Amino acid sequence: MNRFGVTPICEGQTSGFTLGVQWHPEYRLTDLDRRVIETFVDRAASELTSSIEATYGGSSIHDRLSGLGLTLPQAQMPPGSFVGAVRHGNLVTVSGQVPLKDGKVLQTGRLGEDVSIENGQECARFALLNALAQLEQVAGALERVTGFVRLAGYVAASADFTRHGAVVDGASELLAALFPDRWSHARIAVGVASLPRGVPVEIELTATIMDEGC
Repeated sequence: MNRFGVTPICEGQTSGFTLGVQWHPEYRLTDLDRRVIETFVDRAASELTSSIEATYGGSSIHDRLSGLGLTLPQAQMPPGSFVGAVRHGNLVTVSGQVPLKDGKVLQTGRLGEDVSIENGQECARFALLNALAQLEQVAGALERVTGFVRLAGYVAASADFTRHGAVVDGASELLAALFPDRWSHARIAVGVASLPRGVPVEIELTATIMDEGC
């Protein structure tokens, strides 16, 4: 106890992390003070991660990506006068993303002409990865995503092409593999004459995420 009869610090002898400190770091900030603050932040972050994994199960999204031989790309700066994603409450809308790999267009062309269904599906997967990169940038972590509302797929195709849904399945199926317990979403697959940069597929995504304090 200090001279005022107040215990300045205590540490609980429990299986969980317990540390109580009474002091004024604003008066000074020593190495010990920094360690106390850093320990609190690190343990709080660890508890949050454990809680999320307990709620949504198993390995992290990045582990699942790695298991599929994929990695999340760096979120790209938008090429125009808009932002990559916008949060409104618990809702995040991601702007349309094209299939980029290592920052470069994966493929150009149109379905029904010079792009096969399989290649179109691969483009849809990479467009989704870029959408998830934008989503992670806003959410802070993909584990904070609680569900999906809508996935829109735009497919550049010839006038007689009719399998737009099969192409966009590439994105939907990857979403199901990465978020097996909360992947369900409404969807639209639309055929268009052309897309930015000449790509075959563009993906737009709307998701829900945890509250700020969670």
